[in-house]
Amino acid sequence: MKEIKERLILIGTLFCTGAVLYGILALTAYFSEDMGIGLCIIVAALGGWFFGGILAGIFMFASFIKEKNLAFKMAACIFFPITLWAVVFGGILCFIPYVIHNFKRLCRC
Repeated sequence: MKEIKERLILIGTLFCTGAVLYGILALTAYFSEDMGIGLCIIVAALGGWFFGGILAGIFMFASFIKEKNLAFKMAACIFFPITLWAVVFGGILCFIPYVIHNFKRLCRC
């Protein structure tokens, strides 16, 4: 229960950090080019999704890898570019279902 709450807080914090950073980037483009404010909001949300998704991927990979045997862990270390790619893109693609799943687990307890 405490671990789920901490994970959601960390993911939410990193989501806000990414949204602020990408929002600032989008605002500079808004003032220097012809970019709508709606697109700035979308860029900020996608930045948050990107940062939060990376952390969600790390959390998912950590829980996945601790149940595997030593040979699998060694292979994951040897082929670390593939592992890193899977963690980043898996986290980004599964970000929303992962957060919903953790909210359901948190509310159930």
